[in-house]
Amino acid sequence: NVQALNDKMLINNRIDLVHQGVSPLIQGYDGSGVVVGIIDTGLDFTHPDFKDSLGQSRVLWIWDHLLANGTNTPLPYNYGQEFSKAAIDAGNASTHVDQTAHGTHVTGIATANGDSLAAFKGAAPKADIIAVSLNFNIDDETWLSSIADAVHYIFSKADSLNKPCVINISAGTYLGSHDGKDLQAEAIDNLITAQNGRMVVAAAGNAGNYPLHLRHQPNNDSTFTWFRQTSANPVYIEFWADTANLNAVQFTIGADMTTPSYT
Repeated sequence: NVQALNDKMLINNRIDLVHQGVSPLIQGYDGSGVVVGIIDTGLDFTHPDFKDSLGQSRVLWIWDHLLANGTNTPLPYNYGQEFSKAAIDAGNASTHVDQTAHGTHVTGIATANGDSLAAFKGAAPKADIIAVSLNFNIDDETWLSSIADAVHYIFSKADSLNKPCVINISAGTYLGSHDGKDLQAEAIDNLITAQNGRMVVAAAGNAGNYPLHLRHQPNNDSTFTWFRQTSANPVYIEFWADTANLNAVQFTIGADMTTPSYT
């Protein structure tokens, strides 16, 4: 059975003590004056946990990458549509949907105020919220670039408010180098270090027990890696290295079964 556990999360991570300002803290912290950005599958902005005591949205902006270009397509990105807090409160953001409710779930952990059930607060229940809804139906390289765009978008909005910003990204891909040296990761690093008051938090992922990645230090001898494929699913193999390190390396890929097919 599915069970809400945000109350336990606050205790296990001592967030309740942070809310209370228990010593050695000199005050309590609840997200006031901070922007929390969520890059995910979208957000149910109608949920009471994301509204203030007057019923007004705590969501300052939503940028939906899935929506076709229109008059509210944000610049300089030139894709998707954005909705402001004013549009949300006026009921003019109804074309946006949370694709799987994952984004709403993550936003609740980060920022829910617990008003809907008088329980299950998030870590920063009084923070402002900016959400970006990703398009998961595009190639990996373009998708990673959309992540970098989303980080830039959220930081820029927070800058316009002169507020510090924490961005959470609970989304990822199994492809790519995963060494933090791709152009998109370096762009995000540059955005974080460009000024104080910026932070990006990335989920560790759900595939810790899957043998997806392998790293070798080339030497003058041969190195072999074998794996057994036990299902009919396709196998994708990528090589990632600095050009100078790979120029003198010879490699080959072999398969001991050529049926039913291989390409």
